[in-house]
Amino acid sequence: MIQQNMNRWLRFLILWNYGWTPRRTTYLGSPVVQWCGSGSLVWVGEKAAMRLLTVQVLDDFNRCR
Repeated sequence: MIQQNMNRWLRFLILWNYGWTPRRTTYLGSPVVQWCGSGSLVWVGEKAAMRLLTVQVLDDFNRCR
């Protein structure tokens, strides 16, 4: 359980530092955190946001090479 909380906080800090905006909402009766990327109007879950951020960072890395 401690590992899960640490991973969640790490993902929160990573997304937040890259300019993603969090919001708390309810989905099927359970509280969830959704993220909106900078320049995007789509709200996605935490896992999808991490995937999108990974693609964005790798794309920027490949563009600089």
